[in-house]
Amino acid sequence: MEALGRVSKPFVRLLVAKPLRSFCRLTKRNSARVWEEFLLGRREARRTIQGFLQSYVRNALQMRIVLNAREYAKMRVVTNASTVVGVWRLPVAAADFYVMGAKRQVQPERASS
Repeated sequence: MEALGRVSKPFVRLLVAKPLRSFCRLTKRNSARVWEEFLLGRREARRTIQGFLQSYVRNALQMRIVLNAREYAKMRVVTNASTVVGVWRLPVAAADFYVMGAKRQVQPERASS
């Protein structure tokens, strides 16, 4: 969990896990399997993750306070390259912790150091 820093588990679930599961459901893929295959370097999983990130960057909106009569407006979550890098790091760290961490516990002899 160190790679996630001070980010809470509910935040990771809300920001990344839920949208990724929804994306995988739409594309008829198992999200845990996608991450496992991605972390093992499989090309098809990489394409799925790239598709998710592209979709997330284009479509992720959040209600934010604005200084006008409307008070709130939908704004893009991803607004610059550093945000994309942050969005990328969270799911990779979460996948390593939640998916591969469980596998490391089940098969400690196969875990790399």
